[in-house]
Amino acid sequence: MDPHLFKAAVEGNVEPFRDNPQNLKQVVTKLGDTISHVNIKSQNEAMASTIFVDQILTICPSLLLQVNANGDTPLHVAAKCGNSAMVEVLFQHSKAQPGDSQSGGLNPVWEMLKMTNKEENAALHEAVQYGSLEVVKVLTREGDPEFSYSANSYGETPLYLAAARGSPEMVVAILGSCRAAAHGGPCGKTALHAAVMSRDFEIMKNILEKKKCLTEVTDQYGWTPLHYAAYYDLPDNAQVLLEIDESAAFIPDKDFNMTPLHVASSQGCLKVIEKIIFHSPQCYELVDARGWNFLHFAMVSLYEKDVDVLLQNPLVRSLIHQKDAKGNTPLHVFAALKRRNRIYLEHKSNLQVINRQNISVEHILSYGFPELEVIAGIFTKY
Repeated sequence: MDPHLFKAAVEGNVEPFRDNPQNLKQVVTKLGDTISHVNIKSQNEAMASTIFVDQILTICPSLLLQVNANGDTPLHVAAKCGNSAMVEVLFQHSKAQPGDSQSGGLNPVWEMLKMTNKEENAALHEAVQYGSLEVVKVLTREGDPEFSYSANSYGETPLYLAAARGSPEMVVAILGSCRAAAHGGPCGKTALHAAVMSRDFEIMKNILEKKKCLTEVTDQYGWTPLHYAAYYDLPDNAQVLLEIDESAAFIPDKDFNMTPLHVASSQGCLKVIEKIIFHSPQCYELVDARGWNFLHFAMVSLYEKDVDVLLQNPLVRSLIHQKDAKGNTPLHVFAALKRRNRIYLEHKSNLQVINRQNISVEHILSYGFPELEVIAGIFTKY
């Protein structure tokens, strides 16, 4: 692009481009930006103007869908810049196009909204990623309500991105206007995983109103949204998830066969433990890949007073002598990691219980058990 023409595009001076409208498609930068791209990128938020682009698209309508080297249309650029007024102008010109000029008779605005760049981002992906709520509202209002907005090359859908960045307003805008909005994210996660991980209770509830089926969807590690609520110690989130689907408490992960109850216990999250046991009491006796029940974990991660709270429940108390694959009870674990609390253990049970190596709780209290200390440390809070 000639430097003088580039300057004119930046400044919004349309006069140099009036004489030869047929060649405007060839007036591009080294990265393929047309004069429309250049002008939109150069807009100052405090003094944004749509006049130049409006006039240029009247002169050369084909610039509306011309892409740069990254595959960005002017709409992609306007979405990245958060320029909702420019988006409106681009839509106006799209609606003025003949129905079969670029879209085979389909709605030209919808077709423009479906165009993706080299990262497979539609304009809506860009608007969400760059945090422009006003642009998101315009795009979703004008878009095809049955279009799914599938994942980009990073595996992210607009709904997932909105949830991950913690924007309930964007989530509401997408779910309210896009009935078929896809919900996927990278590594098998969904927008509900992202909502829990962003620790935003409102976003989670908004997603669940439309997509309750996501409670049991696991990511590539086998973690459900409830696993993440347990890990991040989010009892209110856990309660809502369990009220909708208590069976999520029974789903183990892929690597260690840990349920959300095991995860909550490993992280010392007493309130989440209580929520899970209240809503899904039958999951209390499930064990992980090593045969650990949740009380094995609780003996490591919880304070003694919190363990006492749990042991008031007869079902939980019945686990105190349950042995793992190596014959270690929760008391063995407690003794290995908290040997100084001998008095606490002496009030809890018979210290002569042995494991498969014929090592008793009493022995561990006196001499330690390094092997068990290492194993317990791997799977507990750090």
